[in-house]
Amino acid sequence: MPPLSPRDDLPEAVRLPILATEHWSLLATRNIAYTEIFSRTSILLTVVSAAVVALALVAQATEVGDAFYLFALLVLPIASSSVWPHPSASSTPGSRTSGSCPA
Repeated sequence: MPPLSPRDDLPEAVRLPILATEHWSLLATRNIAYTEIFSRTSILLTVVSAAVVALALVAQATEVGDAFYLFALLVLPIASSSVWPHPSASSTPGSRTSGSCPA
């Protein structure tokens, strides 16, 4: 007698709920990834817009003098560090750090 394939030992009534559960799990994971992408994009646009507006106001008030350059040197690093985190601080869905790989 030939060995049973993995599909032959489970009846269809059991396989269908397993397949449906996996399908909804994949849809939820995709939704979480999209939400993360859109929220990061929103944060990027907000920070860049705020930095540009702040620089424009200071440029107008100081007539692009030394105070403007000092303010730009303070604002731009803060804005860039809040938008682009350190590469080792990845928190995207599904990402793994070096120590969390399952055995």
